[in-house]
Amino acid sequence: EQLVAKALEHCGGVDFLVCSAGVNPLVGSTLGTSEQIWDKILSVNVKSPALLLSQLLPYMENRRGAVILVSSIAAYNPVVALGVYNVSKTALLGLTRTLALELAPKDIRVNCVVPGIIKTDFSKVFHGNESLWKNFKEHHQLQRQVGFGDLVVHVWLGRGS
Repeated sequence: EQLVAKALEHCGGVDFLVCSAGVNPLVGSTLGTSEQIWDKILSVNVKSPALLLSQLLPYMENRRGAVILVSSIAAYNPVVALGVYNVSKTALLGLTRTLALELAPKDIRVNCVVPGIIKTDFSKVFHGNESLWKNFKEHHQLQRQVGFGDLVVHVWLGRGS
């Protein structure tokens, strides 16, 4: 609520929303994950974007708004070690499709960006483990790795499309 109030105070309205937050406090088995970890991952990665959008929706209507949810390659190519994170990022694909249909009559576009591996501390489970990284690149035909700045430039340059 504070975030919404601050955005409205500063901008007067909302034209777009980008939801890129994500957590994965556990590297391990999906079925061995505690309920507490399941709740945290699904709450941040799936529930939070939907709840934030529900609060912003009245301020986006009649503005031809746009929503971008950021998923992960793990939604299409799950990695066993990422367990519940894979599930949460797959759920974002379903959320995107549902919201796109629901918000189209309000002239609000909803899209999902599905980046590959972005070299950050968050993805060290891949690029920090040479054998896992080599295996991943071979199986997913990964030819290059981008940094966070590359993703930001790509999204920004595509803003008019």
